[in-house]
Amino acid sequence: MNKNEEKVYEVLQYITDDVRHSGWPDFLIYDKTRKFIFCVEVKMYPDKIQYNQGETHEILEAANIPVIVFYVNKYEPIKKIKERLLTSINEIYGFWDRGYYKIPLNRRIILDKTLRKQGKKLKSPIV
Repeated sequence: MNKNEEKVYEVLQYITDDVRHSGWPDFLIYDKTRKFIFCVEVKMYPDKIQYNQGETHEILEAANIPVIVFYVNKYEPIKKIKERLLTSINEIYGFWDRGYYKIPLNRRIILDKTLRKQGKKLKSPIV
C-alpha cells in the first residue's frame, strides 16, 4: 500500500466492519447479458487457498458473487483447461439462471466431484 492508500485504509477501518486489501480472486468477470458477476481464483497444483483468500471468498459469496477456485496442472494442455473452465462457468450460469443465488460454490464443487465419481454430472445450460 502506498501512503495515500494507508490513510484511506485507516479511515475505512473506523467506519466499516471489514476492509479487504488482499485475498482478492485473480479475475472478476461481468456478464453484461445476464447482469451477473463472478470471480475466478487460479491455483497451480499443489497450491491451496490462503486464509485471507478464503475469508474474502466467503464475503463475496455472501454478497451473491460466486468464486470459482480453478486448479491448473502445468502440464495440462490449454484445450483441456478451456473445457474444464467452460464446464465450471456453465454450471454457475445454470444455478444462476434457475434462481439459485446462494448456493455456496465450494459445496457445489464438492457435490460435482461426488457425482462425477458416481458416473453422473450436474446439468447445466450451454452458454
